[in-house]
Amino acid sequence: MQRPFDKEAFQRLSRRIDQASDFMARVSGTDIPAADFYQLLTTKTISVIGGTAGIVWMKSPQGQLQRLHQTNLATVGLDNMSNGRTLHSELLRHALSGKQSYCLEPSHRLPTAVGTECGNPSTYPLLLSPILDDQGQTLGLFEVFLDADADVKMRHVAINFVNHMSGFATNYLRNNTALRNTVQEQVFTLIESFSRQIHASLNPTEVAYLIVNEGRRVIGCDRLSAGIRHGKHTRIEAVSGADAVERSSVQIKSMRDLFDAVLDWNDRLVYSGTPDQSLPPKVANALNTYLTQSNPKLLVVQPLRDEREKVKSRDKDAHYGPARSALLLESFDSPDRVEPLLDRFNLVAGHAASALYNAAEMKRIPFAFIWKPIMALQGRAGGKRRFYTMIGLGIATALVLAMIFVTYPLKLDAKGQLEPEEWNYIYPADSGRIVQFKVGPGQIIRPNTPIAILSDQELGRQINEKLSEIVKGEAAVKLLGSQAASGDLPPGKRKEKADELEREQNNLNSLNDQLNLMLEQHRADRANPGQFLITAPEFPRSRSSRGLAEWKVLNADFVHQMVNRWVRPSDPLLRVGNTTGAWQIEMKVPQKHIGQLLRAYKSGQGGEYLEVDVLVTSAPTQTFKGRLYRRDISAEAVQNKDDHNESELVVHAYVRVNDPDMPAPDHIPKELLTTGVEVHTKIRCGNHSLGYSLFHGGWEFFYENVLFWF
Repeated sequence: MQRPFDKEAFQRLSRRIDQASDFMARVSGTDIPAADFYQLLTTKTISVIGGTAGIVWMKSPQGQLQRLHQTNLATVGLDNMSNGRTLHSELLRHALSGKQSYCLEPSHRLPTAVGTECGNPSTYPLLLSPILDDQGQTLGLFEVFLDADADVKMRHVAINFVNHMSGFATNYLRNNTALRNTVQEQVFTLIESFSRQIHASLNPTEVAYLIVNEGRRVIGCDRLSAGIRHGKHTRIEAVSGADAVERSSVQIKSMRDLFDAVLDWNDRLVYSGTPDQSLPPKVANALNTYLTQSNPKLLVVQPLRDEREKVKSRDKDAHYGPARSALLLESFDSPDRVEPLLDRFNLVAGHAASALYNAAEMKRIPFAFIWKPIMALQGRAGGKRRFYTMIGLGIATALVLAMIFVTYPLKLDAKGQLEPEEWNYIYPADSGRIVQFKVGPGQIIRPNTPIAILSDQELGRQINEKLSEIVKGEAAVKLLGSQAASGDLPPGKRKEKADELEREQNNLNSLNDQLNLMLEQHRADRANPGQFLITAPEFPRSRSSRGLAEWKVLNADFVHQMVNRWVRPSDPLLRVGNTTGAWQIEMKVPQKHIGQLLRAYKSGQGGEYLEVDVLVTSAPTQTFKGRLYRRDISAEAVQNKDDHNESELVVHAYVRVNDPDMPAPDHIPKELLTTGVEVHTKIRCGNHSLGYSLFHGGWEFFYENVLFWF
């Protein structure tokens, strides 16, 4: 049953239409930002005619409809309807080409010129009005969804009002054209300078760097990025504001995937805060992944295609292939006007396409006679990645063969220290506490040279007891002597005293003899009871020694380490060596190397030797030679006492250096012959396969811990 016509409601509606028309007429003549104008356009229209939702669509330079503003579109629920988005998109394309207004009831369908079906899939009446320019060309569409219970008798009023509001959109675009032209003149000046800069170089990375940094200033966006496709994947060449691109970062990887998806799609991607449901799944997924890393309010990915990028087909003429590069525009704050920014972006993209194409082509020209066959092989291989894979496999195969069949000396590492071949220890004759050393580091030592003064309380007590007994004896002798010579005593008594004096004198002589023997045995000091002197003995010489020996103290900081320390006769005080004689390297070979070392000797005779490369730490830029004789390798593995953190056993070996039968250039200079200097050695154990010589440690570890258990 139709409702009766309400005259008062019609009059109220007419007054609201007049007020809204006056307001929009004033606003359309100002330079208000486009986003604010379209928001006022939709909200005023909906509030006046009682609509549910309003949307403003504008045609992009590529002919695609872009949603510039929407109000309450989610209320309509197009995404919740079966085939709702497809029918609605077809309706918009049909209306854009028809240049006429439409009023569609809920669930109404229309046939299109290409035989498909379009219509209004929602439960709300739909009004569509074109936005035209002065020449009658369609610039966009103004779409309004009315309330489901709207009065049908007022439908023609609503249609006229929506058409009238579309005219205000046309007026707004016309009034802002002059302002845009002024801005464009400034942009063209920047574009000219921008074009000169990006075409001044033919290096792709440098060109991309100039494009993103200078292009961002021209466009007025927050960030601009450039990528070039190589094979099937894109390489991010430059990002504005960054001197280098960190290609391993998560954001750059997401950006690369977005470039790949858009270049495969081969169309422009525009994101202005809400995702477009009509995007291909691959592009939509890549966009969503990138948005988790970056949160721009406006994002545009523009594929760049130069007009020279044509591919030839066997059956058809040359045609344009997929774009090889792209630009990514990002704005993190909502721009006041999107259209001018996109226009400037289009200009930058046009110049960037030719600049990147020229740089990429020029990069391929040098050494073309070498690279052309390689590029042909790359093409036959199925792309750059597969070609590199084949080259890598070839190189790996060559390396494996070289590791097996090429021989190289096996060198075993070991550490050691320089020392004289003749050396001895000086031991104390008795136990005692060291009071003072009489020698210093590097001092020449001869037999009977005073070495140190030691102190022993027990020896001091014994000497003091003897001295006390001697003092008592001397007092008794003196007293008895005076008594024996006294005339007051009778003769018998004097004789008795004389006999007693003789006995005391003999006892005193015995005490002095005992004391002197004790002092002589211990080299003790009578004036300082308990202290005794240690002297250097006669040092034995080796059978192969030649010439005079010059024994020097080899210890360094023995004074601070040994003074006030209790030593026994088995504890060495000093180490002395014949520095004018032969020298050697006391080397500690790890037990894991001793097997390889012993197998290197062919005959097993003691006179056989292996060459040793010697590096003295005091002269790290020179290498010398030594000889490791079989007889100089210890037959016992012992704990490494010098390294408390090292649990592995070592085998002591002695490397001869500066032998007379060795070449003079291999000798270690005399100024470097310092006892205790650390030496790094490499023992040459014969030729083996290159792989084993370089990685024998890894192979032995693998064999011991993996293969051995099978």
